[in-house]
Amino acid sequence: MQMINSLSSEERVNIVEEDLKAALEGLALFLFGEVEMRWVPEYFPFTDPSLELEIMFRVSLFLVHLIRERQEKKLSSSLSDT
Repeated sequence: MQMINSLSSEERVNIVEEDLKAALEGLALFLFGEVEMRWVPEYFPFTDPSLELEIMFRVSLFLVHLIRERQEKKLSSSLSDT
């Protein structure tokens, strides 16, 4: 604890930022597998620093079509039940 207290505020923010980045990259890896990722500096009004993780995830258009079709069927089914 003594070591952390000796760090400047900016150094502590950098440590937390790197830890958060590692956690979010690990989550993206778990959810999407090996994908291209990049961090983008961004502005969000209540956070400083603000970052955004972009994930380049490619799926086949056929798969997207099937998912959309299934969602539309669920929606029409729920609307007809009311």
